[in-house]
Amino acid sequence: MINLDSISNKYPFLNALDNNTKDLIKSSVIIKNFEPDYTLIHEGDSCIGFSLILKGSIRVYKLSDKGKEVTLYRLSSGDTCYLSMSCLLSNTSYPAFAEVLESTQIAFIPSNIFHNYVYDTLEFQKFMFNNLYSKYNEVLDVLEEVAFERMDVRIAKYLLLSSKKSNNTKYLYFTHEQISKELGTSREVVSRILTDFKNKDVLISQRGKITITDFDKLESISNL
Repeated sequence: MINLDSISNKYPFLNALDNNTKDLIKSSVIIKNFEPDYTLIHEGDSCIGFSLILKGSIRVYKLSDKGKEVTLYRLSSGDTCYLSMSCLLSNTSYPAFAEVLESTQIAFIPSNIFHNYVYDTLEFQKFMFNNLYSKYNEVLDVLEEVAFERMDVRIAKYLLLSSKKSNNTKYLYFTHEQISKELGTSREVVSRILTDFKNKDVLISQRGKITITDFDKLESISNL
């Protein structure tokens, strides 16, 4: 059985549950491991339960009729997915895709137990709104970028953010195709813009690797 005490620091609402509920969760929870590139949820799937992300990283994205992808937000240890919560509470299908980015472990609390013993607790309500509010803001940021920002600006911001998340490294390891999926554009557009950045001595683009050579210039582009 799962040790709830070991994950209560990530999901503090578990501490507020009574012992009978904790025992019920321990005996019914399902723990699964997923490898990178696995499609965890397809658009239109039903939700199998409330998920506790114990480790790893997940990308939630939309896919257009023409095959273009745009990332809505990412999930990591301690998060919950507000789209999953929405379909779980309204008994509707999942409206997007969820892809595993790195080795991920998830504990699923069955829907009936979640509804009957967890959802109405005050501590869970606090956790849910705090966590989901941050994801809602991420989606709003994506919509604002798609609607109002030029693609070269969005790519510059994406490269800077990726660098920041990796201790400000100048070496980034992803392909043009991966960038296009993140930002909801074509690989050809990404390649054209990165070539322009290269001609401006902003970066060096190689297969599967981008080296930022001038952070100041890249920052200037991101502020246009």
